[in-house]
Amino acid sequence: DEEGALAAFCDSTGGWLPLLCTMNCTVATELTRKALQIPLAELDARIGRVAIGCDGVVTLPFFQGERTPNLPEGRGCILGLNSDNYSADHLLRSAMESAVYGLRTGLDAFRRQGCAIDSVRLTGGGAKSTVWRQMVADIFDLPVTVQAIDEGAALGAALQALWVHRRSRGENQAIVDLVDEMLVLDHSRSTVPEPSAVAAYQHHFQRYQTHLAAITPLYS
Repeated sequence: DEEGALAAFCDSTGGWLPLLCTMNCTVATELTRKALQIPLAELDARIGRVAIGCDGVVTLPFFQGERTPNLPEGRGCILGLNSDNYSADHLLRSAMESAVYGLRTGLDAFRRQGCAIDSVRLTGGGAKSTVWRQMVADIFDLPVTVQAIDEGAALGAALQALWVHRRSRGENQAIVDLVDEMLVLDHSRSTVPEPSAVAAYQHHFQRYQTHLAAITPLYS
């Protein structure tokens, strides 16, 4: 990727993994939740009280700097506040939306490289959130699936290790067959985009990009 939005990493099969690296995904939500002293068990309910777009609140969640966009000296910004939307629930939802907007920029980078993407697989702790899964489906305008084992990075490492181990014993199983054998989806947590939400998020994603362009000179 000549624009530098995507990096390439070699895996144990000799293939390449194109990766969007973001420093502030669930970090943004967790920092906001802890600062506001909101229990994790209340997260979905609190975010669900606020409309898509957070009534104008826009978070730029660069609390740890950022790699994509390339703002290593970036800092977190919360914009668009007024007397009506300055609430804990608005700040919390805006943090979550902004994290997904950051991932959406990666999706667009993949598409510019000619990648045809027809679904999204969520993994990790955030995948347990019903609101998060629906938000990803709507902002990406793609169906979302979840694995039965949420810790995808550990599972992937274990599968590659098992593949290498079997090859060392003379077994010639293709890694794709091993993945099909071991990886199980939890269809009860799958979700699909809601058309009205997709349209609303497209507008708010453009607002996010406008705010991003405005603060970029401050941290470039």
